[in-house]
Amino acid sequence: MNRKFLAVAVATVSFSGIAAEWQVDVATGNDVAAAVDNTGATRFKTIQAAVDQAAENDVVRVHPGVYDSGECVSRVEDGGEGILSNRVWIAKKITLVSVAGRDKTFIVGHHDPNGWNGMGPASVRCIGLGVNAEGTVVQGFTLKDGATTLHSSEGKARAGGGVYAYKDYARGNWFVDCSFENCRAVQGAAMYNCTAVRTYFRNNWVGCNFSGPWVCGGATRGSSHYFCVFTGNGGEGLLAYHSQVRNCTFFGNSARSFHANNATDNVYNCVVEGPVADTGSSLRYYSCATSF
Repeated sequence: MNRKFLAVAVATVSFSGIAAEWQVDVATGNDVAAAVDNTGATRFKTIQAAVDQAAENDVVRVHPGVYDSGECVSRVEDGGEGILSNRVWIAKKITLVSVAGRDKTFIVGHHDPNGWNGMGPASVRCIGLGVNAEGTVVQGFTLKDGATTLHSSEGKARAGGGVYAYKDYARGNWFVDCSFENCRAVQGAAMYNCTAVRTYFRNNWVGCNFSGPWVCGGATRGSSHYFCVFTGNGGEGLLAYHSQVRNCTFFGNSARSFHANNATDNVYNCVVEGPVADTGSSLRYYSCATSF
């Protein structure tokens, strides 16, 4: 996939069928006043309040700041498991875009201080996407310090510390010009079931304290990546579960392996500086420069 085609695809997904715009400003916004106004002229204080107000295909524009308040449990009626809290829960297709870019706009989750490596019942994921949110575009944010629960019985609540899309295998939710930093999970520390474009994955960690076949793994899992950078990521592998990777760079990662399970991961036109894939894995490189 070349850059021109990818740019057209992102633009098509982002700006088709726009109905209304909503503004969020953590410094000056007021959730109550903005909801009463209902015109978009008054800014919300939390992203969650604006997302709840928005209709399908609306645009939510977020002004610079640190968004570390407001949260929503993964709603059962939207396909969630009803356990893990999310800083932002998106139940319908929208465009969520920052005004000033990822260096000035932060969605911050929470590591459980009493959990294992930050994962536990008090953790907060950065973004959760319900099954009807397919087609959502998130652009220009740093998502950091998101985390999941830990125990194996909690299913999807242990996956995607940065973002988890609850519509399995779809990858129809796009993260463009974002950065995922210091997120933690049992599976897919930063991302699960999404597509990333021009996005950084920095210092994320994946792992668990229980055993089972392929139960842990992947800074990202079940996701697609185009023109991304992975650095500083640790734990049980960088990629997992049918990842698709094109024109990306991997360097300075401490993960145990490049590839965390036995599902096929395809890597095209990338620069890869370790770590080596597990012996016997189905990782496939095409036209890549590697250090091993």
